[in-house]
Amino acid sequence: MVHPCKNDAMQAEASIMPVNFKNFIKTVFIPRRPGGKLIPYCRKVGRHPHPMDSHEVKGHFPFSKREAVRNGLPLPYRQYTNIALLFKITKNMIYFTIFVGNKTENVMYLSDFESIIPYTDEEAREALAKIADHPMVEEVSKFCFPEEDPKVLSNILKTVKGVDDFQIKVMSRIINYILERTATSLTYDGIEYFKEYKRYLILSNHRDIILDPAFLQLLFFKHSLPFTEIAVGDNLISNKIIESLIRSNRMIKVARGISAKELYYSSLKLSKYIRQNITCNRSSVWLAQRQGRTKDGNDRFEQGLLKMLDMSGSGNFAEDFDELNIMPMSISYEYEPCDILKARELYISKRQKYVKAPNEDLNSILTGIKQFKGRIHISFSTPLAIEEIAEFNDIPRAERFPLMRQRLGDKIIRGYKLWKTNYMAYDILASEGAIDGVNNEARFISEYTPDQLIGFKAYVDAQLGKVEPELDRAELRDIFLRIYANPVINKGLNQHRYSCSEFNSLIEENSEMRQ
Repeated sequence: MVHPCKNDAMQAEASIMPVNFKNFIKTVFIPRRPGGKLIPYCRKVGRHPHPMDSHEVKGHFPFSKREAVRNGLPLPYRQYTNIALLFKITKNMIYFTIFVGNKTENVMYLSDFESIIPYTDEEAREALAKIADHPMVEEVSKFCFPEEDPKVLSNILKTVKGVDDFQIKVMSRIINYILERTATSLTYDGIEYFKEYKRYLILSNHRDIILDPAFLQLLFFKHSLPFTEIAVGDNLISNKIIESLIRSNRMIKVARGISAKELYYSSLKLSKYIRQNITCNRSSVWLAQRQGRTKDGNDRFEQGLLKMLDMSGSGNFAEDFDELNIMPMSISYEYEPCDILKARELYISKRQKYVKAPNEDLNSILTGIKQFKGRIHISFSTPLAIEEIAEFNDIPRAERFPLMRQRLGDKIIRGYKLWKTNYMAYDILASEGAIDGVNNEARFISEYTPDQLIGFKAYVDAQLGKVEPELDRAELRDIFLRIYANPVINKGLNQHRYSCSEFNSLIEENSEMRQ
């Protein structure tokens, strides 16, 4: 099923009008009658809306769709609320066009999702201005901008005009600085699969609370693609300052730690919001393939995620998932963010239920930001095609979700880039006879030098020295090394008939391998 809002965007893509960046003109195409010619209508951003010259539409066209819904959308406009936003920013010009659909079936009323949606521009301005003078902001400023006045971040927050402005003025600058200070490089492939007139559900493995989606936003910013919304557990919102930063950063709140009944209704609301966001061409959504970060290096796709997405569907399995435009994404770090914290949690979890300390999530966020990450790679697979999904229609419903989970999980593992740290960790464990089916054999010695192996062993020892001395060092070391070795086992040995080195070369030379 192809939605009218998608058709409008595709049909009018060639009609985008370049406008002067200083004037910030919006170009709005309104059909004079159903099936009629698209009529361009321009007005300056910030002015009170003007009445439309149209036989079908009366009253005023809303400046912000969400604000209009909140303030009471005029009834005649309900048939024109499928808005597809398409824009591209270049050095001297901004291409900024809104396409308006004319079908009521795709109307999205954001007031229905008030408790989970990101802030509006107005809400972001107010929230960021309130926290601008908080001591934590000054601490972040000192870390990210050490050569500038400690108040620089506070001053920037007070000038932010909205959600996108926050991304451009604050987040892109901070993430670039984090890359300069704590990473060797950020590389990527598959960005060409994104089309300006479409919105996607980006399903990704998850290694760091903040950085995984933050690096994605940075890539979108560099390629003039619309920013995506990000689904994040509400357990991270431990205080008002964190909530202000997260919800101003296009983050969708996902309920955690609730009853089964509450979980059902919360999942249904999230499912509806994601589906309407994408089918109405409002925004792409980033969603982790599992609840929480991967702690042990095993990127497993959770079947429950697919069932949640299916809750808002029409009942046609293939069409329901096809309209979500699913884009698998893989992110890999040479040095795993919070590696020793993850190993410690896994160690304790083997013995008892793990209970997080106060502000532990905040500590993980700060550790992930400050820790050296080496090289980072993001890989986008081709979007899940209707042909791939349609084959699931012919099998029993109970078998569809496991097979689709496996299909998407394989795509994410296939896009994962293996680093020297992964090979070295595997070979250390293999040479000690700690990997099943491998007899004291270091398989990947061609992937690294002896000096690099010595350096990695020293890194492992240094990280192990950061936790309580009473923890069993041998067991903790085994857990730590498996965080790095498991991606080799999952990808190199179980998924492919050739070596990981050969596969990495193929994936770099031929992007079609990831189909």
